[in-house]
Amino acid sequence: MYRWILSLLLPVVAVYLLTGHPQLMQPSLYGFTAGEIGLMHICLWLMTALLSLLFARSRAITVGFLTVAFSFGLPPLLGLEYHGSTLCLAFLAAGVCLIAAPEKKALKASSLIWSGLALIFAVGLVTVGELYGHTSLNILALGVALWGAATLALRCSKGGGKAESLMMSSVVGATFAGWTYGLGPEFLSLAGFRFLQLMSILPCLVSVVEHSFRLAYIDELTEIPGRRALVEDMQDPGQVFTLAMLDVDHFKKFNDTHGHEVGDHVLRMVAARIATVGEGGTAYRYGGEEFTVVFPGKTVEQVESELERLRTLVEDSPLVLRSPDRPKQKPKAPKKRGKKQPSVSVTVSIGAATRTRDEHWERVMKRADQALYKAKENGRNQVCRAS
Repeated sequence: MYRWILSLLLPVVAVYLLTGHPQLMQPSLYGFTAGEIGLMHICLWLMTALLSLLFARSRAITVGFLTVAFSFGLPPLLGLEYHGSTLCLAFLAAGVCLIAAPEKKALKASSLIWSGLALIFAVGLVTVGELYGHTSLNILALGVALWGAATLALRCSKGGGKAESLMMSSVVGATFAGWTYGLGPEFLSLAGFRFLQLMSILPCLVSVVEHSFRLAYIDELTEIPGRRALVEDMQDPGQVFTLAMLDVDHFKKFNDTHGHEVGDHVLRMVAARIATVGEGGTAYRYGGEEFTVVFPGKTVEQVESELERLRTLVEDSPLVLRSPDRPKQKPKAPKKRGKKQPSVSVTVSIGAATRTRDEHWERVMKRADQALYKAKENGRNQVCRAS
């Protein structure tokens, strides 16, 4: 919970600090004119658009398009004036739509429909604001309503990940701060106003970059670093380190007996347990039912008790099998207790090896793998050191 609250508050604090900057009141900003800053805005959007298309991120490209459209095109095209409060509310209104929208491919029909609805919603809000005035009381009431709706939509959104939530909440937070403090050309220089618009698109770019990072380095099923992250971290592991290979015992039996869905639950449970590793260790999913834990600057003797703790933690965490007729949503009234839900016991075998002087990390992994097979031959569910 603290992450999404923090991502909502940080942009507000950032814009609040910027409003006190005397440079924003000058005709130019650090030597850049409004036109040059506007060109940066468009270039940044084009970069975001290309990355969004590459990684199929419809929200990032849409929010970027809306910032460009409302910054340069739509108000003059509709014969409207640039009022900072209504303009910021338009961004906020579009954000509410896009938070609730599912993440789809950028050029898919459903994504275009949601983008069109966001655009219509925002244009309608600006038009109403221009026709009926934008007194501070009306702005406050509408802004609070939109802020609450955006927060609720962000909290309940199931389609977006951390990257999309961070991007959308940043846009919402920045626009909320914008209309709160009346930021617009009538209060700031045009260069200062363009600068704030430029800042509003940065979270979109950060979102796409973060998503690409997660695709490359985070295992989708278990949510821990994957094999690519392990290989990169091993390029400079240090003079001394211990590498442990962990394997789920009888994993094929879980899949054959209970199905692949239960097998996935087993992997997620094991990953969650070994992710609590201490002694400065980092857990990775190596592939299939195999995991790797690396302890920089530690020997096997120093981390053997920690590996034993992880083994015991997995063993003491039986996996409860879900009933086939289990409802998708938790019922409000507690169900009467009947017979106990069936569960399966999960154990892991662990092999560990410490790097000797000038030994390549792949050789260390091979020795840890040999120790793992030794643990399995000795009866599984135990920790073995490499010779």
